[in-house]
Amino acid sequence: VGLLGSLPPSLVVADKVLMADAGGKEEVAPSKVLHVRNLPEECTEMDMRSLCGQYGTVERVLHLSRQHQGFVEFSSVEEAGAMLEAFTARPMRLGTRVLMA
Repeated sequence: VGLLGSLPPSLVVADKVLMADAGGKEEVAPSKVLHVRNLPEECTEMDMRSLCGQYGTVERVLHLSRQHQGFVEFSSVEEAGAMLEAFTARPMRLGTRVLMA
């Protein structure tokens, strides 16, 4: 099972998963997965693990280097939420770029 393999087809947005129900309405549920954007070209998976590991246990990282983004799966929704709160309170930098979650 891949990083997002256990989730139903959906769009991961920050700490939320948007899912369309049968009526076409969107439900929002917390997620352990964060989408991190604007990664510098020189960023590695280990850089992502190190940065995100400050907020909890990182289970998996999917680093999409050519797209300058990645997905980080934490061991709990609370840990993912802690990182998102930190990103919201103070922009984080990795190398020369300000990251976006």
